[in-house]
Amino acid sequence: MTLLSAPANILIAGEYAVTRPGGVGIALAVGPRATVRIEDAMHTPESARAFRRALHHASRSATPAIPGLEVRTVPEGVAGARTSIVPPVLREIADFTADRDDATRENGAPPPSTTVTIDTSPFFEPRTGRKRGLGSSAVAVVLLTAAVLHLSGIDPLRHREALLRIAVRAHRMFQGGRGSGYDVTSSILGGAIRFVGGEPPRWDQLDLVDRWEAEGVRMMTWSGPSPVASSPAVEAFDRRYPPGSDADALINRFNTLVHTLAEADSWTAFTAALQAARELGQVIGREIGVPAELPGNITASITKALDGRNADWTAKPVGAGDEQAVVFLRGYDPDEIQKLATRGFSELLPERDGLRREEVPLG
Repeated sequence: MTLLSAPANILIAGEYAVTRPGGVGIALAVGPRATVRIEDAMHTPESARAFRRALHHASRSATPAIPGLEVRTVPEGVAGARTSIVPPVLREIADFTADRDDATRENGAPPPSTTVTIDTSPFFEPRTGRKRGLGSSAVAVVLLTAAVLHLSGIDPLRHREALLRIAVRAHRMFQGGRGSGYDVTSSILGGAIRFVGGEPPRWDQLDLVDRWEAEGVRMMTWSGPSPVASSPAVEAFDRRYPPGSDADALINRFNTLVHTLAEADSWTAFTAALQAARELGQVIGREIGVPAELPGNITASITKALDGRNADWTAKPVGAGDEQAVVFLRGYDPDEIQKLATRGFSELLPERDGLRREEVPLG
């Protein structure tokens, strides 16, 4: 058995901009982590060759499937793994492996039966089943891509660039061609990244986590009134801002704010840049009909939890709309963090590691 894990992700700034070529955003890998179990007791070079042959032949079908490969999801049916994310992943990896030895050979033994189990349950509220806005579908695609590469005889950890390229394209197909790829990239690489939209996308890693730790900054999330579907939100943005001068000017404003945020060298500079990014997001939200306002009870909840103490904090909706807000806090002690947790806030911990291999538990 092989066990891999990948972290959740959030887009701190640059929403909508990252869906356009040259649009810049800042993404962060955070806990919790999702896992994929690959039941591959018979995994050998010959089984990998057989899997590649089956993969190549399956990719020619309208609904690709590999004999003996069962994909399970926990919770059951999450991200539509059986019907939605599997075909694009198989097609993209088939293209990537087509020139390897005998991948296109017609004859040969079938691959051994294998079960792949993707567990994204930590990305959902345990009581309601509601998504927590942590990129569950993107992480499911990352983990499935890593599993299929592994079964094809390709170590996804040693071929991270190929993994990233394949997973970004597969996730875009899953989202009807609208996905930017920031979420896939963030969960594969870990830490904080500055992401530039396009085909292919570009990125560089930032030292934001180190700077926040030095400043004593912590993060907590606050759920908005209802989930927001990303694809319809991007469609609304595209209708309001079709390619042209207005859209270009808006993307330039986003990019300037994101670069300022990425380079902020003090808490004061960071909070000022975050506030400006929040205000721009709110204006766009009102224009496209996808509200991006902070929930009105955040301030009251923080004030009550801290008995009126005026410590440093700022907040911003992240992703599309008002599904989730992230609160950045400085100077709070563990007891105060716990008080916030009792009032509906959840702490977010940065994850420096992206995709990684885990030890398989005994038994």
